[in-house]
Order: sequence, then structure tokens, then C-alpha cells
Amino acid sequence: MSSRYIIKWSPNVTIYYKDFEATPNIDDGYNIHYYHGMYLKANDLQDAHVVAFFNKKESWIRDSIHANPDQKELQKIRFDLYEYYARRANLKIDKTKNDNNKEFKDIQLIFNTEYDELLAVEKKMFNDDSKLKEEIKFWRPKVDSLLKTTESIYHD
Repeated sequence: MSSRYIIKWSPNVTIYYKDFEATPNIDDGYNIHYYHGMYLKANDLQDAHVVAFFNKKESWIRDSIHANPDQKELQKIRFDLYEYYARRANLKIDKTKNDNNKEFKDIQLIFNTEYDELLAVEKKMFNDDSKLKEEIKFWRPKVDSLLKTTESIYHD
């Protein structure tokens, strides 16, 4: 994954429309597509670390002039959710990686478990039956609270 295309999560990160570098999918009914992810960075067991990111090369916008600002806000909440799960994974990894009885597969299992749970929560977040403003009103305080509980885990 090229760092030129990656924006790592940070407390004040802002994703701008110019950061959407992929070609829009003409068959998709949406105006905008964000690609957020988590990756497990590790050269060895002791330096294993999970990072939440935005991928510019996989994100696109068809029309930034008519883009719905609520969609951008919901995506920021989504990015924050990815960071929360990265922190949770890091907390569990930090407790595991210095144990001589553990192997890389143990770290990978932690990552996979956290990622699967993230995807389940994310699926709830993007409920097609809800309006964006309602989703934002519901999820922003929840995700802010989750991040607050893990502030000490934030890695630069």
C-alpha cells in the first residue's frame, strides 16, 4: 500500500474532495465512495501495530459541487469508528506481543476479530432505511464516546 494514497487517521484529520483520486464508478448510483480501512503493520511480533486509514486511490466523487455535506459527516464518523477499532486491536496486541508463547498468527487473529466486529457495526451504521441526519445524530455521540475511552491508546 503506497503511502502517497493513504491518509492515516489523526484527531483533526479532514478528508477533502481533492483527496478522492479514483475514477467514479458510472454503474454505481451514488455520488461519492469513501474507502476506509485498517491494516496490521508488523515487521515482527514486537512492533505489530494497527492503523486506520483513508485510501485516496480507492475513493471517488462524481460531483463535488452537489455533494451532500451530511454524507461527508457520516463518513467522518465512519473513519473515527475505524480508529476506535484500530485502538482496540492495538490494546489487545500490546498485551500479547511480548508474550514469548505467542506467534504472529495470534496477532493476526486479534486483528481479524476486531475487523469483523467493526464490519458488523458499520453495517448497522449504514442503514438504508434511515436518513443521514438521523444517522449522524445517533452515531456521532456514540463514536465520540468510544474514542474517548481509548484516548490513551492513540498512536501517532
